[in-house]
Amino acid sequence: MTNLRQSIITVAAVMCVLGVFAFFAHDGFVPRGSQAISATVQGSLGLSDGNLSAKVLTGIQTSFSELNVKLDRLGQNMSTIISELNVELDRLGQSMQAMPLEKEQPHRPAVENTKKQVPASNLWVVRQKHNQYKRELPDWSTMWQDIRIYVYPDSYSIDGPSTQSLGYGFTEQFLYDNIRRVAVKNPDDANLFCMPIHTIKWGNTVNETSIAAMNDYFRKIYTKYPHWEKSVRRGLVNHFFIVAHDHGGNRASGSKFYLDRSILLANSASSCMGQISCEDFTLYGQTPKWYNIGKDVSTVPFPSVWDPKKKQYPVLQNPRPKPKWTAIFIGGYRQRAQSLDLVLSDPRVNEDPKWFIKHDGPSAKKHGFHNDNYWSMLQESKFALHFHGHQPFSSRLFEIIAAGTVPVIISPGYVLPFEDFLDWDTFSISVTGHRISQLYSVLSNITDAQYETLLANVGRISHHFRYNDPPQPGDAFYMTMWTTYFRSQTISVPYVSGAIQEGEATPDYRKNNNR
Repeated sequence: MTNLRQSIITVAAVMCVLGVFAFFAHDGFVPRGSQAISATVQGSLGLSDGNLSAKVLTGIQTSFSELNVKLDRLGQNMSTIISELNVELDRLGQSMQAMPLEKEQPHRPAVENTKKQVPASNLWVVRQKHNQYKRELPDWSTMWQDIRIYVYPDSYSIDGPSTQSLGYGFTEQFLYDNIRRVAVKNPDDANLFCMPIHTIKWGNTVNETSIAAMNDYFRKIYTKYPHWEKSVRRGLVNHFFIVAHDHGGNRASGSKFYLDRSILLANSASSCMGQISCEDFTLYGQTPKWYNIGKDVSTVPFPSVWDPKKKQYPVLQNPRPKPKWTAIFIGGYRQRAQSLDLVLSDPRVNEDPKWFIKHDGPSAKKHGFHNDNYWSMLQESKFALHFHGHQPFSSRLFEIIAAGTVPVIISPGYVLPFEDFLDWDTFSISVTGHRISQLYSVLSNITDAQYETLLANVGRISHHFRYNDPPQPGDAFYMTMWTTYFRSQTISVPYVSGAIQEGEATPDYRKNNNR
């Protein structure tokens, strides 16, 4: 490139010299000692004295014009080439960052290494994929061509899979059963790997035995099969498991090396880790410190209105009845006492006959946490209140959505399912901690037009939060699997030399456990 530019400059300089001599010759003035040069130029060009200046100047002007055009084109081409080269260099740099900087090593048991562990705040980075993933929902008819899940034959549980007909254990087992329906048989064909861990029958026990048992299972998968370690060395996060309740995550947090290098599908999804301080969650009895908002997936628990025998939700009234209530809540008091007391501190809530608040606390005007007409009342209300429990989530939220009612979410820090793809602000109302006592005013200020828009949007998205047996395209199972795949394609964890070492003790989880 430098030689070409120098050649162009040299040619231009020679042509300038010729132009100067032609100008002097035309005016009858030729510097001393230059007559010989002028004669040489005329002879070489075959020109007479009379027409030397005009023809040379015309030729020079034409040559300069053509040269400028060519230089402009060359500059444009070079800019394009340099831009494309920079893009390729960027892509190469990203690929090099995701690759290990050392040779493959034989499998070694992996346990926690607290000294060389990457800090949690710096661990997760978004991996650029050249705008391939744009947070869009897929073509459901071809989704399983993109997602290829392998389920490890080694499952882990103490007492076997859950036999619950409803609740969190049923959610866990339902997801595992349907993942197996679509799983590939050859792990070499897979881009997601499922580790079937059944935790619901363990009860709420978090101790050294249960923590060690979970760590032993992870170590077994990591050392017995090559896929997880290969993924770790490439910076990929493509292994996942499901915990239906917080105690499963509490046990897994004793295996931080493995937990940080897998995707956890959990109902107890809290933004406590990495977003806001866990101490800010003063409304809850406990707050999960193991859910990582940067990599994990918030799941939809099966609601209590699901009929396990008919394998369906209750029938919706059609057409939807006119609102009889402004807002309703029916549920327990103890696990959400602070939030309920804040709402009820406004005397208008108790005085307004269109506000139906029923709980089993000491301040209840309508006492109890159950109502036989609950499903009908949900459909007859403009809004329904979703309060947190001991954890930010509750299956009540998804009963409200299934009924087609606008949910009011009183659950600070709750990572709502499918936030990557659905804008919750278009079909729900979230009330932060300092506004809970102002809830009556918040809902009163919503205009009829705003409410009708929220209601219509709930109807459009409610199928994404419903389960079907067997699953149907776009339902909660499909959404959960697509979100998990999206996570695996858009995050990476850097491989740290020395992070896998044998003989290091698992951290004493009890130091961080409130139980």
